[in-house]
Amino acid sequence: MRARNRLTAIQIKNASDGKIEDGGGLRLVKKGESAKWVFRYSHLGRRREMGLGNMPTTNLAKARQNRDKWEGELAAGRDPVASHHSAPSTKHRSDIYIRATQ
Repeated sequence: MRARNRLTAIQIKNASDGKIEDGGGLRLVKKGESAKWVFRYSHLGRRREMGLGNMPTTNLAKARQNRDKWEGELAAGRDPVASHHSAPSTKHRSDIYIRATQ
């Protein structure tokens, strides 16, 4: 089994531009002052990437939580990208709630 959770906060802070692997499909893509978390996975033989958030809004711990959440979708046989897009938005849920309470 491949190593997971390899990165530390210091390594992230000192990293140069490029792709930095944390393991388990989680990587940080840095370019200049910006950086974003990406979850890479395969579903039904198709390689996919899913954005998990930008640094510093999404820290290492939150990115790992997100990766673990979407790995659960994969384990259940669902494509995380499709599951993410089919989930109702906060606005949609609030509209449903308002209509139900009127």
